[in-house]
Amino acid sequence: EKMKLTSTERLQMHKPCGYCYAVIHMNSLFNYEIISHNLYRGSDALEKFVERIKEELLNIQEDLSASAEIIMASGDLKVYNEATECWICKKSFLKPSSEVLQKFEEAKYRLLEVIEWEASMGEDHPEKKKIQKEYREALSGLNRKVKDHDHISEKYRGPAHDTCNKKLRIGSFETK
Repeated sequence: EKMKLTSTERLQMHKPCGYCYAVIHMNSLFNYEIISHNLYRGSDALEKFVERIKEELLNIQEDLSASAEIIMASGDLKVYNEATECWICKKSFLKPSSEVLQKFEEAKYRLLEVIEWEASMGEDHPEKKKIQKEYREALSGLNRKVKDHDHISEKYRGPAHDTCNKKLRIGSFETK
């Protein structure tokens, strides 16, 4: 059936008849590797594509959500302990001020109170999220020195400020 739409004529409805995709991994050295691929032809291509992509998503989530050990070469720990600057921003590791330390201690105390309250009451504290956020902010204010590493290759990259390290994250690997 022909349907007139402006100057375009619709002759038929497109029906997917196949697909092809590749899942590619990029490591910390920006090298690429094909992890998986799939080619399919058939009248049920759309359904098969959605099914396969959901499987791939689960595999990717599993790989990226796994906790990463740190692989440190000999001498890395000594270099880390002696490091005075962040390898990412090149700024020095500074000792936090007494005010920053005080703010952290107060936030930690409030969080411990929430945990204790929840244990005794058997339910979530009404201000839990707010107090957790305050604690995270106070913790990041310390700008601690951490061991930055690639969560895929697990290789140690260098000493970094906690905040710099968090900025390097690719993102959340959870999907809904």
